[in-house]
Amino acid sequence: MKATFASPLTALFLPALTTTVSADPSPDYSRQPISASCMTIALKDNHVLSATCLAPSSSGSSAGPSYASSDLELDGCLANYAGDLSWPAGDGGGGGFSSTCDDCYLDGSAGTTLTCECGRGGDEGGTKRSTWDLDDWKYVQNTRGVLTCSYDDKP
Repeated sequence: MKATFASPLTALFLPALTTTVSADPSPDYSRQPISASCMTIALKDNHVLSATCLAPSSSGSSAGPSYASSDLELDGCLANYAGDLSWPAGDGGGGGFSSTCDDCYLDGSAGTTLTCECGRGGDEGGTKRSTWDLDDWKYVQNTRGVLTCSYDDKP
């Protein structure tokens, strides 16, 4: 004889342990790091980030994701403070780094580290090599296929 032990609670909790997995999960298109959701990332004119980024399909969810070309004016995202690239002070009104930084290029393993020669200003003068990780989603991200600066997550 085989004994079966079942509790009345089993019938109550068993359905809660069952998970349904969708065969076609919809990706979250909001605020993604650019290296994870964009391709052909490039820098134009020393201060414009250009990429082709994952975007929601305009044909509906059954068509799957699509890609959109996007440009982001980095002067609205970064400033130069005494030779260091930085998030602009204040409420995110832009920083205009390119007026005092030259020879900018993208570097790093993901090709998302901005490197520039930036003027130190003041008594120091000269320039300083400065870098900024554009892949840090707190600052620059792919938002539904559009490259954006995030002012609300400023450190």
